[in-house]
Amino acid sequence: MRQIGFLDGEADARRFAAFLVTNGTTAHAEQDGAGWAVWVREENQVDKARLAFAEFRDRPDDPRYENVEGEADSILRADAKRREQARRNVIHMRGRWGHGLARRLPLVWTLIALSIGVGLMSNMGHNRGGAAVRVLLFTDPVHMIDPQWNVGDPEALLIDVRQGQLWRLITPIFVHYGPMHLAFNMLMFYQLGGLIEQRRGTWRLGVMTLAIAACSNTAQALVPAAWGGSPFAAGMSGVVYGLFGYVWMKTLYAPELGMAISRSTVVILLAWLLLGFAGLLNRGDVQIANWTHGIGFIAGVVIGYLPELARGRM
Repeated sequence: MRQIGFLDGEADARRFAAFLVTNGTTAHAEQDGAGWAVWVREENQVDKARLAFAEFRDRPDDPRYENVEGEADSILRADAKRREQARRNVIHMRGRWGHGLARRLPLVWTLIALSIGVGLMSNMGHNRGGAAVRVLLFTDPVHMIDPQWNVGDPEALLIDVRQGQLWRLITPIFVHYGPMHLAFNMLMFYQLGGLIEQRRGTWRLGVMTLAIAACSNTAQALVPAAWGGSPFAAGMSGVVYGLFGYVWMKTLYAPELGMAISRSTVVILLAWLLLGFAGLLNRGDVQIANWTHGIGFIAGVVIGYLPELARGRM
């Protein structure tokens, strides 16, 4: 908050502060010794406010300053009402796991149940010769035994999809490599997916999950292996990153929807994403599906950002 000037009279100070409010600058007047100080909250509005202050001081009786107090009061009351409504609507992520069992989240629980079921059927993804893994991964692992199959050829990677098995664009999200992989993804999907399903509806979460899964799985499969691509990557993490990107955009630009994500969570997930692309999270045979995460995140940000941009909120 910055002080932009002094005026001798209370009426003039309050009238000028109201004028600033009506022009989109958050300001207020308060007594300071024998005079009245005008304060501006946002640093990026200070220069503009100072120019306006100089004009007001030269011509305080200009007609444009008439009746601004009432208009400013209406603006401030409406803004306070919006903030209060947003505060009441916000469902904080902390503690959702403990209290969410009684909530109706049909799609979230269905996808979690399917992921757990596939995990049990596939020995947590380690039984690559089993039907569950072969049918659900982007590319059937059995192709690896064919000496003519080339993992560097995009057409070879798309061999099953090109034969009409379009579900493979989506279904890698149900396969997880190990119990920790499954548990972490399910927890994050419950937190983020549950937030979206409760606030935005089941159909919206469903469409979003399909779109993010298709984009992130396809990118991960088709990116060259030298860059970290693989048609055998799996897990819900691409969708999780997409939902994170979506909720983050709504937190920033549409808080009235009642979805909020903490800054600490944003920092942790973005740091994990960057560390993955830097290659610092790979351990032995465990390779992080960075393109799944990155493209999923971008898809979620776009889905969350574009509607607000169209409404002129940006």
